[in-house]
Amino acid sequence: MNYFYEVVLNNKDKRRAKLEGLKNFVRDSALDIEIREAFPLNSFGNLSDEISIKGSQALLELFNKVDNEKIDLVDSLKDINFVNFNEEDHQIVLKFIKTDNLEAKGVYNFTHDFLDDLFTLGGFYSFSTKKQTLEVLSSTIQQLFERFPDAKRQYRFLKYEDKWVLRGVTSPMYKNYDNHLVLYLSLLALHNYSRKTKKTFFVSDGRLSDSDISIFFEEETPIYIEGVGNIYFRIFVSNGEIRQKRFTFEVAYRIDNGDSSFVAMPELNDPLIKVTHRLTVDSVKEKINNIFDLDQHKTDMLDYIKSLKNIDKLSQDAIHYLFNKIVRSQQKFSEDTKLKAKELKNDGVIVNNTLTLIELLNRVNEITTDINEKIHLQRIYDDVIRTITRGR
Repeated sequence: MNYFYEVVLNNKDKRRAKLEGLKNFVRDSALDIEIREAFPLNSFGNLSDEISIKGSQALLELFNKVDNEKIDLVDSLKDINFVNFNEEDHQIVLKFIKTDNLEAKGVYNFTHDFLDDLFTLGGFYSFSTKKQTLEVLSSTIQQLFERFPDAKRQYRFLKYEDKWVLRGVTSPMYKNYDNHLVLYLSLLALHNYSRKTKKTFFVSDGRLSDSDISIFFEEETPIYIEGVGNIYFRIFVSNGEIRQKRFTFEVAYRIDNGDSSFVAMPELNDPLIKVTHRLTVDSVKEKINNIFDLDQHKTDMLDYIKSLKNIDKLSQDAIHYLFNKIVRSQQKFSEDTKLKAKELKNDGVIVNNTLTLIELLNRVNEITTDINEKIHLQRIYDDVIRTITRGR
């Protein structure tokens, strides 16, 4: 998805922010105030102390470039008018009567999510846009607004080019652990872990947008495994402010043999930290303390990573399994990326199996620059590694 405001992260700027630099990342909402009271900055050191994360200053500065004005309104359908579908992009246009007749158009996936959440009509909307039958859907929506006037939701508005647009729809019970709070909590958690374990992280790569964040923090000091290479453990922090997203810390690892490297990460089944947008602040406080379970996660991963020292190359069956996971994916990769994967599979170095495992996965990583696709590739890599090392 292309966002209005978006920046890509790198590891070139190593400046560290000071704790006091996080002051403005807790704002005036009731939830923000709760977070400030539960995680006071002075409990993590002196405000003049540097955060133990290299690149944290650049991270905060870049976030301020993509952060934008937002408002949330809780309204029932009886106080909202369906206006029409925009002719250019087919996004729904709604008028919020109690807010000075504010008229706003949907952006991103709002229209699909709104219609699916309230009326299970997301699929019909997709059909209507393809078949040019939106007038039929419009008539249905008018009737449903009249039939269910008390249906209440929370609407997230985004300021873009001096206009309010509709970005998300959620339950009124939804707690807005927005990206500014996630950055605040993430940096404090990693800072606390680093202070107590003397292990330093730096901002490696990722992306920040007006709606979600994806940040990789990498541990500076690797663990060396003979016959494999250096293992750099990573923390992947992600959050989305739109429907059905959550705030997570996941553990990943980068294997580097001096010539080639790749990053792998398990499927999102058992993250180090998982915060859904319904949790209370007290529950969040408990979850954040799971950062100290990181060493156990690393130990568990090393158990199968060590077995790679006995595997120089992937078998033909493993190569076939790897590429099938990519090209047969229904939604995780674009058609262009899947085409590149097919072309790479037919390359002579793959057909003749002349590459080592690390070289091969490094080559596969070149088929895309999209961060979401790269993350899916990393999950496939870990799946392949677990599969080929099972029982060794």
